[in-house]
Amino acid sequence: MSLFNNNTTLPHYLILKISTEPKNLFCLTPHLMQWQANTWILDLKPVINYWSKQARKTNLSLRELVEKMLYMHFSEGFSAVFSDHPWRGLLLLKSLNKSGFQQIVHCDGLFGQKLMQNLCWEDWYESLEELSEHLDDMGQTSVNYRLPTHIKQMQTTMKRLKVTRPGQMDRACPNSMEKRFGPLIRKAWGWTFRDRKKKLSQLSLFDRFEGQDSFPWVAYEWSEARKVERLLEFASNSWDVIEPFLVKDLEQLANKTFECELIQQMDWSLTLEDMTTLLIPIHFRNPYSLKQDAQNDFKTARNQAYYAFESYLKTKVKETGDEEYIEYHFQVPFVAWHVGITNTLVLTTETLSLLKEHRVDNKDHRVADIENKLPLEVEHYNLTPNYHLREDYTAALKEEDFPTHAMTHWEEAAKQRPLFLFREEKSTEAPKKHRRFLERLSLPWWRNEDSDSHRQDLYEALDQEQRLSLLGEVGGRWFAYGYFD
Repeated sequence: MSLFNNNTTLPHYLILKISTEPKNLFCLTPHLMQWQANTWILDLKPVINYWSKQARKTNLSLRELVEKMLYMHFSEGFSAVFSDHPWRGLLLLKSLNKSGFQQIVHCDGLFGQKLMQNLCWEDWYESLEELSEHLDDMGQTSVNYRLPTHIKQMQTTMKRLKVTRPGQMDRACPNSMEKRFGPLIRKAWGWTFRDRKKKLSQLSLFDRFEGQDSFPWVAYEWSEARKVERLLEFASNSWDVIEPFLVKDLEQLANKTFECELIQQMDWSLTLEDMTTLLIPIHFRNPYSLKQDAQNDFKTARNQAYYAFESYLKTKVKETGDEEYIEYHFQVPFVAWHVGITNTLVLTTETLSLLKEHRVDNKDHRVADIENKLPLEVEHYNLTPNYHLREDYTAALKEEDFPTHAMTHWEEAAKQRPLFLFREEKSTEAPKKHRRFLERLSLPWWRNEDSDSHRQDLYEALDQEQRLSLLGEVGGRWFAYGYFD
């Protein structure tokens, strides 16, 4: 059962408690961390776009698709919390387990809010000690220095103030907490009662934030690293020389992947002639199959490897601003490298059955394939129910669901308009011939004091340059809005 309160969007972090093997977790995201023996943190942000597309294909909301996958893979029992920050999710999961429920809880849902309000000090201190252990494992001992003493001081203070739950102190300033109880409690307190405005940024754990918002993220890897090493017979720094060898290495990597494995990142480590190394991550905006790419001579992987190589050198130029350093990297050739797979989705048979094995020639697949081949992301726009000519298309958010209401009327109107409009309408003369009426729109009259400008008649007509244009008449004046050809 789910306690989502009909939310259709998902926060970027899933905190999950399961009693089975974790291998099916890689079906949801390649970015996960083991917090405790049966407690896992999943970072969904890098794959949220992919699962949003799959949800649309199956006529489900993103929330419904993820829920189905959880119940399908962990039918023996699980507890799950979706949260904008992993720390809040861990706290909610402890409260959820104590409540006796095995649910899927949204941190901003009614049940999630009540769990946070009734969070007890015992669970908060227990989570704090777990956080301290992870920091110790990462060598960050300075942050949790004297934590047991600070906890005792805090317990004594809260007892004197008769504060029975952390929620009663939600307005307390984290900086004040640090002065009294140390830096780790300050950090945890800030995560527990975060500013709602910060929720919009939704930290990416995989990017390993530094500073006060850093979280002790340690990636979990369930399989051995798969990589291919290459020792060149002669040193070279020419892409034309490197590319054929890289293709051969990609063939070996493809043979090591599973049939249902989708790759999101590979790491390419180049060894220069002076034995220094350049680590170049190769990212794919949409998880894709290296085995299928082999049929196209690894065009997608080769493109992204080339873009990553070029981008890395440019980044180094901007970081240093040192001309000698720039020439150094261009002049020193490579003598070896190794390329390996680092982040993948491994889809199970059950997941493939749920996704219904969609045809590879569908529109979403073609767009995803183009995005993986280009150095820039493809911009998406959605038709919106708006009578205003310049507001009928808006940039599509990756995570949003398609509108469920009927769009037939708006789609028919959109077919009569040019895809590209002028930045600003141009004053013109009334067309003398070849004029065909298209539609009449109601303008946003509340934005203009001119009472005669509340109606707009649109025509397909030849303009003064004899080009087929979209012309409009507003209050007796004529304007050109765009070209059809």
